[in-house]
Amino acid sequence: MNMNPLSELYERVRHFASTRHGIFFMIFGPALLGMPVALFLPENVLSSSPWLMLLTDFFGQHFPMIVRLSEPTDFPQVAKLFYTFMFLLIPLWFCGLFLLPDERIVPLEHHIKHKIRSPLIYFLLTFAFVYVELIPHVTQPDMGGIMKLSKHSRLGLSIWGSLLMGGGVCLIYMIILWIKRIPKIYKFHN
Repeated sequence: MNMNPLSELYERVRHFASTRHGIFFMIFGPALLGMPVALFLPENVLSSSPWLMLLTDFFGQHFPMIVRLSEPTDFPQVAKLFYTFMFLLIPLWFCGLFLLPDERIVPLEHHIKHKIRSPLIYFLLTFAFVYVELIPHVTQPDMGGIMKLSKHSRLGLSIWGSLLMGGGVCLIYMIILWIKRIPKIYKFHN
């Protein structure tokens, strides 16, 4: 039986995603891709490239979080490109997460056993993220919370910025996984 090359590639990637190394790569790979951007680009990277400046300005207009997180740093151009790059990786990140086997991430039995605990945890994590990281940016120009570590250090930007973006993506994935399982968790019948 001859398979379509795209179907064969999809099956290979899906098989890789079910391995231990695949799970690690699908969850942490995009964050690791962003680290060299934060660590090795020159401080005037946007001034020297007009098309990168246009790209980051476009994303900065549509996602104000990029501008708020990059302006208070000692290297705003690098930070702005880093957060833009991380936002561009989000669709790839979600595709990788949705290829993972659901049972290896959170077994269905866990959600069935702890019916209300998961949504409460997701709500509290989302509220904490919004309150600690986003609200201080509205009222004051300085960074809030743990992101202060990335103000003067590119290493801090690469680590905490990647964790911020990765944590948000993984939290959304976990919420979607729980929502997808609601009929099985609460045993809804047609």
